[in-house]
Amino acid sequence: MDKQARKIASIIEASLPALESGQETLDSILARHSDLSEALRPQLEAALWLRRSRPQLEARPAYLQASRRRLVTELGRAPQAIPARQRWFDTSPRSLALEFVTLAMLIVTILAVGNNIRLASRLALPNEPLYPLKLALENLELAFNTDPAREASLYTEFSRRRTSEVVELVLIGKYEQVPATAARLDEHIQQAQANMDTLALSDPAQAARLETALQDNLANEAFILQVLLETSPAEAAPGLQQVLEIATRPLAGIGY
Repeated sequence: MDKQARKIASIIEASLPALESGQETLDSILARHSDLSEALRPQLEAALWLRRSRPQLEARPAYLQASRRRLVTELGRAPQAIPARQRWFDTSPRSLALEFVTLAMLIVTILAVGNNIRLASRLALPNEPLYPLKLALENLELAFNTDPAREASLYTEFSRRRTSEVVELVLIGKYEQVPATAARLDEHIQQAQANMDTLALSDPAQAARLETALQDNLANEAFILQVLLETSPAEAAPGLQQVLEIATRPLAGIGY
């Protein structure tokens, strides 16, 4: 995190209580820090929104349960496998047409259910039934990729998913799952940098752009995590501090 980002985080931490209590307004705080007002305003508004919206954000478990119930209902509606027919000799055009339509409907149903499962897995959190599928799909994306630029972008996206998971885990009180998620985040950042190192040998400009994207992503996530740390119970602090340390750690520097 650079000097300006640290200064903004410090201002937000000091100003939020007065802003929430009504002792100060957003405009008065911005006027006092006019040199940073352009960068400070959106972050201060976001921090205030996050504090005020926490009760709505905590409704997440009910939403996930409703999503799973809908998925189970759809799976229950899927047609049962057609039993093997005894009359193999029936090859009339009408019979063949019916078999073709039935097979096509079965394939469409399987694809639809599979897509629903894939989408539901994106909502899964660590230690939930669909979470291993979520990670397996990410690994599948990596397995079919040979481009270091694309792989660096994927790892940057995966790092964003891990920090989002940490936020949700803290909001629902599953603090024990945070350290393992932090370890995955650390691995994603290291893998992203390794691919940028490789890319820098052939395209240093693109490698620099990808590093900037990773830095911006981590800075945004660190800001949200810092606000969450200040508003969460003491039990959440060790895990959040571990994630913050990873997210704010200076990148190794690729030398391009």
